[in-house]
Amino acid sequence: MAMLSLRQSVLPASSSDDGLVLAQRQRQAQALCGLSWGSGKCTSVLGAASRSGTPSSLSSRPTIAVHDKLQGLPGLVQQLSVVAQLGWWNVEADCLGDTQHIVFRDGSHGDESSQYSWRWDGRTNTSCTMVHVEESLQFPRDFEGFGEEGFDPQWPNGARIAVSFVLNYEEGGERSVLDGDPFSEPYLWEKGASGGYKEGRYVNAEQDFEYGSRAASWRILRLFAEFGWSFTTYAVAYALQRNPTFAKALVRDGHEIACHGVRWLDIWDLSLEEDVAYIEKNVRMLHEITGEMPVGAYFGRGTPNTRALFPEGWRRAGGELLWSSECYNDDVPYWLDLPWEASLPAEQRKGMLMIPYNYDCNDGKFHMSPGFGSSVAETYEQYLKNTFDCLYREGGKMMNIPLHTRIIGKPGRSEALRKFMRYIADKPGVWVTTRRDIAKHMRAKFPYKPDGAWRQGSSS
Repeated sequence: MAMLSLRQSVLPASSSDDGLVLAQRQRQAQALCGLSWGSGKCTSVLGAASRSGTPSSLSSRPTIAVHDKLQGLPGLVQQLSVVAQLGWWNVEADCLGDTQHIVFRDGSHGDESSQYSWRWDGRTNTSCTMVHVEESLQFPRDFEGFGEEGFDPQWPNGARIAVSFVLNYEEGGERSVLDGDPFSEPYLWEKGASGGYKEGRYVNAEQDFEYGSRAASWRILRLFAEFGWSFTTYAVAYALQRNPTFAKALVRDGHEIACHGVRWLDIWDLSLEEDVAYIEKNVRMLHEITGEMPVGAYFGRGTPNTRALFPEGWRRAGGELLWSSECYNDDVPYWLDLPWEASLPAEQRKGMLMIPYNYDCNDGKFHMSPGFGSSVAETYEQYLKNTFDCLYREGGKMMNIPLHTRIIGKPGRSEALRKFMRYIADKPGVWVTTRRDIAKHMRAKFPYKPDGAWRQGSSS
């Protein structure tokens, strides 16, 4: 399906659009698109409409807030309502300042050259242009994977399981009025969907993020020092730059630094060149901050082209990409053939090593629905144990444990994590490691060979 970017220019609303009419339209949009309304500038929203015109799912941020002075907003309300009623689109609206930007997936009109116009009682004119998806950079979907026989990575020393703890370090890179954003970060903090958004600067949100960097970060370092284990840090560059002492401590204690974006923002609409430049900047900044060249990446908020552009971004920064975690589709690492290398001789092709990530064990689910519950850390602990037990029994698998400083670093949750760590520390054949070392193992044991030949291992 084609991914379209709808740029909407809104004409002034008529004088008949009084508060009662606007409120009625807001309720209509809320019913159809899962939107809720407030005052102030707009934040992102995703309302997925089924073909019957009823919401089929909602995003973790189902909130759109209206700028009081932005004219024509009744037209925007109606536009979203019409889109939902048609049942053709998954709608994402991003309204900042005086610009409305709606990204939607077209389920019935896939012609790249088409321009679509919508008019709603004379107030709203819209036209659609393609968000660029570079076909030469796209990977085919794979529904078969390793099949019934599976794949055994043959972990070092006969380990039955590799356990990868990942610390998402984002505090200081999130949305902030002081950094020029129209509002404070509403996502993944303690109040979250129950009141995490306010117009303009919201000090409560800022300080929950600051707790992550000021207090929780050190608690997490102490916890891992207790067990003598290393983790991979998904580091937002501006966040780590604002806490240089912690950045140095990460390297001192042997934890891996990986790229997680320049800031903790969506970069969906970047051009190809902007995309590569963004990756390069992330690599260079982390190298400068930590003195260590990152070798892996997980953005999670990039364009459809971002993951394929990682190798070029690293090349421009003077480094080498060893792994990417922009995938969620397996329990073991695997190699991808790069489409643009297809014409090269086999010995010149490099491929890209993928180390899958996950959402289900992510502590972010304390602030998501369905999740682990806002304070019931025992549910989180038990889920981690269940996951470990399954993968440990199967053998030859990898377990991801995604963490966030401001979330898992709260005392009650960190204690639940510690109990889980003690649980697996008592098991034989457990390899707690970084993604960098997983990549080194795979490259030594199963070096890249095109067309799946890498599965035969290094002996062939």
